[in-house]
Amino acid sequence: MNFDAVFRFFGSLTFSQASWLLPVVFVLHVAEEGPRFTSWVRRYASPKFSQADFVRNNLMGFVIGIVLCSVVWFFPNRTTIFLLFVFGLNQSLLNGLFHLCTTVAYGVYSPGLITSVTLYPALFYYLTRLAYRQDLISTEAGIAALALAAVIHSVVVAKQVYFAKFRHAGRFWLTLSVTRKQNMDSLQRSRSCR
Repeated sequence: MNFDAVFRFFGSLTFSQASWLLPVVFVLHVAEEGPRFTSWVRRYASPKFSQADFVRNNLMGFVIGIVLCSVVWFFPNRTTIFLLFVFGLNQSLLNGLFHLCTTVAYGVYSPGLITSVTLYPALFYYLTRLAYRQDLISTEAGIAALALAAVIHSVVVAKQVYFAKFRHAGRFWLTLSVTRKQNMDSLQRSRSCR
């Protein structure tokens, strides 16, 4: 393989062109997760999680990625790039953190770990570098996008993987109404029923 040609090719892409790598890497990540993620979630997170949940969640992620890349393709400006960072690129980076932390916490491989700690950080670095070089995102906007993405990612994982419920509570915007103990009790009850 001619690595010089590969580096020249990736070096010649605009951010709009390169952003299409996001759904490609997403598909590779889902292919790694697919065979074992549902059973892993049922064992370590929530017995309510089904293969239909896995398909729905990832189909939504794929559609969001395609929509974001399309918007960036047709309207490559700071606003659309910021949205791609919030709802796409940073989500993939944070997904790697989820897989890494759950692998450490449960002491068992979290399906999706390999692609999320290899491909996603490389893609994040490449696209972020392109966005900065092409003056499509500032440092402040990059930090704000990561902060917003972290909140969104935390809520999405809590709801879609752990089936946590959120409710309004006085002065605070959200309160988590399911605790780790409640979730673990639910897991133990489901195991004892088998």
